Amino acid sequence: MAITVSVSRLGNSKGFRIPQSILKSLNADKVGDEFSLSVEDNKIVLEKQKEPDVIDELFKGFDPDKYYKNHDVPEMVDWGKPQGREIF
Repeated sequence: MAITVSVSRLGNSKGFRIPQSILKSLNADKVGDEFSLSVEDNKIVLEKQKEPDVIDELFKGFDPDKYYKNHDVPEMVDWGKPQGREIF
């Protein structure tokens, strides 16, 4: 889908508006959606950034036992007896 747009002044910058239909086709019609912007072969390329994965997806396949075999494990620190109303 090709649509002609023109450069406009946006504050101290210049830019162009992206039609709602194109944003909806990218599932990027929320304010705050992020894109990477690059120039390739004299073309402006906008790529929608992936939405952050939920924590379970980020740690999918993570094996803590294997990780700590290859990394230093911090020593336990004795901070002394409780001085106030700490609950341990």
